[in-house]
Amino acid sequence: MIEANYSDAILQRNIDSGRMPPAMRGRLLGSHMELQTTKEILRTTDLSAANEVILLHLSDGNSNAKGFAEEVRQIAGKPAYIARAGLEVNLDKMPY
Repeated sequence: MIEANYSDAILQRNIDSGRMPPAMRGRLLGSHMELQTTKEILRTTDLSAANEVILLHLSDGNSNAKGFAEEVRQIAGKPAYIARAGLEVNLDKMPY
């Protein structure tokens, strides 16, 4: 389980369009994990014992759940899910 709160590109589009105030960037940089950071952590972590990756705390307006899951799936080589109400994931090391 790892946070992937926002995409810097989506955030910038939202700021440029006036949907988000520019001050939002500073707040997010100091308190939330950007997708590229999440991907770099996954790239440098031994995931051989992981069955899947669960992405947590996605921003409603500054993320793309389907796109995030696909990017993480490609990096991790594991199924990637977005945490949401009602999601049930078997966290046993041996899922069979």
